[in-house]
Amino acid sequence: MCQADCNGCSFSWSRGQTTIVNTDVLNLMSLLVNEAGQYTCTASRTGATTKEKTLSIKVIHGPSSGSLNPADTHYTVEIGETLATVTCSASCWPCSYMWTGPGDFSSSGQTISLQGATKAWDGRYTCTATNDRTSTVSSTYFDVNVTDQIALLSTHP
Repeated sequence: MCQADCNGCSFSWSRGQTTIVNTDVLNLMSLLVNEAGQYTCTASRTGATTKEKTLSIKVIHGPSSGSLNPADTHYTVEIGETLATVTCSASCWPCSYMWTGPGDFSSSGQTISLQGATKAWDGRYTCTATNDRTSTVSSTYFDVNVTDQIALLSTHP
C-alpha cells in the first residue's frame, strides 16, 4: 500500500514505463522470475508536486541447471601449470555456490582458479548451486587430467 500526505491524491503503481494499476494498493500474487525488479508508486495531485517511492521485489527461485564459463568440461594441464579461472552460475535467488574436487578439495563462491598443478588435481570438479529457501540444488562439473612434462630429445646422426 502506498501512502502520501496529501488530500485528493491519485495513486498508480508502475514497473519501468508500464503502469500496472491506478490505485494505492499493489497486489502481486504468484510472481514469475521475470517479474522481479523495481516497482514505483506515484502519488499525484493536480497543481502539486508528484511524489514517488520505489519498492524492490525479488522472486525466490531456482536454481536452474548450472553452467560454466568457460564452458569446457575437460582440461589437460601439465604439472606446474595454472588452470584459468572457471565461473559457475545458475539462475536462482538467493543462491550459494560450493566447489568440491579430488581429495578434500572444497571452495565456496562462484569461481575457482587452480594454480601450480600437481597430480593431486586429477579428477572431477563439481560446482553445486544451492537455494536454501527452496531446498533445491543444481550441479555441473569439469574434469582435469594432469600430465607429466615430457621433454623430447632429438638426435642427429
